[in-house]
Amino acid sequence: MIGESIPAGTTTAMAFLVAMGYDAWNRMSSSSPSNPRDLKVAVVREALRSAGISGSLDDPLETISRVGDPVVLAVGAIAIGAARQGVRVLLAGGTQMAAVLAFIKHVDRGVLGNVAIGTTRWLVGDRSADLVGLVREIAEVPVASVNLDFSDVPYDGLRAFEEGFVKEGVGAGGASIAAIARGLSIDQLREAILSDYKVLLRGLGAT
Repeated sequence: MIGESIPAGTTTAMAFLVAMGYDAWNRMSSSSPSNPRDLKVAVVREALRSAGISGSLDDPLETISRVGDPVVLAVGAIAIGAARQGVRVLLAGGTQMAAVLAFIKHVDRGVLGNVAIGTTRWLVGDRSADLVGLVREIAEVPVASVNLDFSDVPYDGLRAFEEGFVKEGVGAGGASIAAIARGLSIDQLREAILSDYKVLLRGLGAT
């Protein structure tokens, strides 16, 4: 399981995907309830213009060096190395992982049978994005989501997920899917999250 977190990661992922010839316009998610899609599109268009990219590039390494970010390279390389050894790899994240998937496909299409994407229902259900459709355009790999619900928890920070904030976060969906695959029920997983969150708040001096 490989997760990631990077500022503006969905925007750089969009730039990478568009430069590689995929229709990623207005399909990337956001950690905000109001997805700034127009801003992202404007930034990507300017990035492509500044990089002199008017068509599709064939080289994923060149594309990353011109308009991408190093997280796509790092996660993609780790995934390829593991998948080549027969390890099943879960790309744990949101629409950034579509860019990683595209990188993997263009470097070593043969490992895709060992690759899947794991995320949350908040990300899959984001109407301002289209992770599933974008993945289908890139490669036929499984996309799984965990059906957590924080609507009735006593913590504002967790209830924020239900209001459209965050949606994912450093491999949260993949970690949850891995826990369920190892035998935890969804209720046990939720209780573990609540317990850890309570400990975290206590450590911060909150109640």
